[in-house]
Amino acid sequence: MYRTNTLHIASMPLLCDLPRLMSPARLASVTSLELLWTFDKTGFFTDTTIRSIWDQARDPSSTPRQDTPFHELCQMVPRIFPNVRHLYVALQAYLAPPECPDGDALPHIERLFLRPVEEMFRHLGPAPGKEFSLAIQRGCWQAFANRLSMRGPREHRVYRSFDNGGSYQEWIWRPLGNGGVGYSLRPGWDDFAEFGHHDYWLLGLWGMDHFRGEF
Repeated sequence: MYRTNTLHIASMPLLCDLPRLMSPARLASVTSLELLWTFDKTGFFTDTTIRSIWDQARDPSSTPRQDTPFHELCQMVPRIFPNVRHLYVALQAYLAPPECPDGDALPHIERLFLRPVEEMFRHLGPAPGKEFSLAIQRGCWQAFANRLSMRGPREHRVYRSFDNGGSYQEWIWRPLGNGGVGYSLRPGWDDFAEFGHHDYWLLGLWGMDHFRGEF
């Protein structure tokens, strides 16, 4: 059952308590995993974990913290699920900074939030046949996509596709090393729908040079 099915965990307390609830052998047999990491309610700006991480952005030379609940999750997953081959993480969190550092929040998003997750993926051993994905709030994802469309590195690409049912999917491919291995950065929580699809809302959050007209 554990080896052939996808384990979906939306409860943070349950995820943190799994090593006490299930044997290491059962957890090690899991190969497909979907996780929702929810930090406060999306749309509210007071989550202490996210705020404590953003406090570092005021000093770009500082060493990012490794002791928050977010970092503990990144460190825990490879430890208790060492053989997972398909991993989807939805980071249900408001990632926008209290203010836009240097007029461009995206390098700080990469340093403070994407890198810990990428280290988690690397510990799991990215390889052909493995599939890792991270979903972040849509406004932040769109800012990355717009930047890549203008001046992004060649190895990063924005992909869009329709499946047979007409569902539209899009993702950014981010390499994790040589040999074509990497992960998909996907749009998750839809802040466009919650706050309104307005350019002015996004301009102030992620840096004005990433937006040109409507999406």
